[in-house]
Amino acid sequence: MNIPTDVAADIQSGPDLVAYLFANGHFNERDANNFATTQTEWTDVRDLDIYHPTVARAIHSWQSMRPDLPQSGIFDQPSLERTRREHLFRCGLPDVIPRQGLGAAWPDECKHQITTKHTIKSIRYTSDHGESIDDAWLHGLSLWNSKGDLTLHLSPNEPTCRICAHAEALGRYILAWSELAGGPCTSRLQQAYNSQISWQWHLLWTTVCHEIGHAIGIGHGGRGIMQPAHDPNVAELDTWDIQQLTQRYGQAGPEPPGPGPGPGTFHRATIRLFDAGDRPIAAYDVTPRRAA
Repeated sequence: MNIPTDVAADIQSGPDLVAYLFANGHFNERDANNFATTQTEWTDVRDLDIYHPTVARAIHSWQSMRPDLPQSGIFDQPSLERTRREHLFRCGLPDVIPRQGLGAAWPDECKHQITTKHTIKSIRYTSDHGESIDDAWLHGLSLWNSKGDLTLHLSPNEPTCRICAHAEALGRYILAWSELAGGPCTSRLQQAYNSQISWQWHLLWTTVCHEIGHAIGIGHGGRGIMQPAHDPNVAELDTWDIQQLTQRYGQAGPEPPGPGPGPGTFHRATIRLFDAGDRPIAAYDVTPRRAA
């Protein structure tokens, strides 16, 4: 979504606020997974003022996805400040996403064979400790692999990848977008990462993790990775993220025994690499990294 400049500057005015909430899906009814179940038409809400009960419910819906805000249904100063902070760092999908396809998950028969491919090495990226774009991508995959009974792989073979990402000039207002899971094993989902953003390690891997969350069928919600806008304090899947993951794919198996830090301190997962003919050429544990 492109948020108009006047919305970011003065979103408290009635028409701008209503348009902003409408564009992000907050007038739609939603289910427990935060997918829209009914669609509200713009003509039904465009003339409402900010004190109308329907607008108050939409504001409450918006606040419920921002864990630092009171869920008052009143667009107060903290809500305005949050909007100004996040409008450059959010997902390109609405907060409340319409459910797509037959379901919101990959079928069981292929949930351990979900290949991903990215061609985003042209983006502007820096890292304080030398982590590469591939490292950020693998780290984003590893969080989902470590918590659910599915396996996301990195493959260099773009023609057969199931989740395929590219760099694109998306304008100033969004970080990335992804299509949602919801079809057969042969589905080919597209993602785009903004080539006009200056990316750093934390921003990139959390965005990768977020967009992969969409590509495995999860909408927006919770206080962790799947918040609609980037939160620099997030370095882990939260309870809502994991609940959505295991609801679709089941829980991950136990980690191998042995000495080391306790649960939740490190993220571990096995990532497989494939050659151009989709033949496996390597499998290794992602290097454990302490959560920030």
